[in-house]
Amino acid sequence: MKLSILFPEVTNVERAIRRIVRLEELGFHSAVMGHAFGFDPISVFALAGQQTERILLTTAVVPTYGRHPIAMAMAAATAQAASKGRFRLGLGPSHQPIVEHVYGLSYEKPVRHIKEYMTIVRDLLQRGATSYKGEVYRVQVQHSVDGGDGVPVMMSALGQQMCRAAGRVSDGVIPWLAPVRYVKDSIVPAVNEGAAKEGRPAPPILAETACVMSSNADEVLDVVRREMDFYLAMPAYRALFERANVPDAATAGTEGWTAGMVDEVIAWGDADRIASTVESYFAAGADEVVLSPVGVGSDPEASYERTLEVLGELARSR
Repeated sequence: MKLSILFPEVTNVERAIRRIVRLEELGFHSAVMGHAFGFDPISVFALAGQQTERILLTTAVVPTYGRHPIAMAMAAATAQAASKGRFRLGLGPSHQPIVEHVYGLSYEKPVRHIKEYMTIVRDLLQRGATSYKGEVYRVQVQHSVDGGDGVPVMMSALGQQMCRAAGRVSDGVIPWLAPVRYVKDSIVPAVNEGAAKEGRPAPPILAETACVMSSNADEVLDVVRREMDFYLAMPAYRALFERANVPDAATAGTEGWTAGMVDEVIAWGDADRIASTVESYFAAGADEVVLSPVGVGSDPEASYERTLEVLGELARSR
């Protein structure tokens, strides 16, 4: 089973590497790390690649606006060489509030931006050269890192335009917090459409969501409200929930998470219920399921570790 773990950003490099080693020991398909404003996940994976043997190492996702595509390809090739071919680069344009108010850059036409960016990075990582002339980028360069070629370049996508673009130019599609029905009814068809227009096989879909192993609905709602309110401040996620007909989505920006929203979006419950949710994502067309465990109760760290153990058993079950 291609079951992977997106683990929370930590502020200590050695602890992050220990976490990745532990995920390999538990049998997960990939260790997945996001990108906030701490250390660089590509660099951490380059280091972790020296201490692991099997597990894939995946960024989900590195924002594109902060780095030129040549610099991104150089970093990714280094991580690929260090991990002996186990690195996967997940990219995305991030969100308008972050790009404009944190980076201080224009978020104009993000679909055009990401299509050009992805094309350049894939050329460099898979062909070793690019001669690209687009509306945003004009890049002509050769690129060589021993052992750094062949990096899969994946793309975050939620809306129809972005999913079609991912189908055309990516090696994998990474939707975060997309409900099962939305993956089946919207993401899979859009990705397939984009791939067909390009005359290529559809790239794999890596369905990502949060996971809370608790059968106490009030406890789950409380931790989701505490840990995940940030996402409701992002227009892209509010729009996703409305398109997916998630209960209470229209008022999510002001009222926050509700029990109905949690039921539709979050993998929660006992081990059997979470396993059923994982299977439903595969049945909907996902090729890989990525869970981000959230600890609950009086000892969240112990809860988190127990969740990893249970999910590890599930990952090894087939």
